[in-house]
Amino acid sequence: MGIRLADPSHIVLHRIGRSPDPLAWPPAAFRGEGRFDDPENEFGVLYAAPERRACFLETLDAFRPDRALLQRLLAMGPDAFIPQSGLIPDAYSDKLIGHLRLDAGQRWLDLRMNAPESAVALSREPEIAARLPKLGYGNRFKPGDLVGSDRRLTRAIARWAFERGHAGLAYSCSHDLRLDCWAIFSVASITTASAPTPIEPDDPELIAVARTFELTLSFAERS
Repeated sequence: MGIRLADPSHIVLHRIGRSPDPLAWPPAAFRGEGRFDDPENEFGVLYAAPERRACFLETLDAFRPDRALLQRLLAMGPDAFIPQSGLIPDAYSDKLIGHLRLDAGQRWLDLRMNAPESAVALSREPEIAARLPKLGYGNRFKPGDLVGSDRRLTRAIARWAFERGHAGLAYSCSHDLRLDCWAIFSVASITTASAPTPIEPDDPELIAVARTFELTLSFAERS
């Protein structure tokens, strides 16, 4: 079994991005930090998902409470100020949810957990195999490594996919492996599915993720 390809036909993807166009490709100055960003910064990446919950999980992660800080405050004693949650800033409500489709005739690498053969085959690719020892891996890596914190590996795979003509890739959300995410390279052809929509403070998916992450919605109080 070899590398699998993902089929995006009949899928509408959602993306949380900056107003006025959440589907605009990120300029070079704002690239390089994403899970599957190009390590050489030659192409940009849009991150999207079929489920809005995955979009909120991925974009709200940055506001989660710092557990190390909480532990230090707890060590200071009962009189120390202990924040109960992180705060989703007002600026988050200024973002929009874009909706898109991936045009036919493109190749999409499948790195989801239900396609473990892709990880096995990729670890045997000469270019990637040569890099694994330098990244601290053995002769191969596991499917689970693709949802870990080592973005050197995932970015190297994104570069490999780009150089071999893939328009992007599908992968599993690290916060919930049942949810899919898509990394869309700027060489891809996409079509807007519908007009962007605002982030509503009473969105049940937003509220659920905020509770999971112990976050406070500051802009919900203004609505």
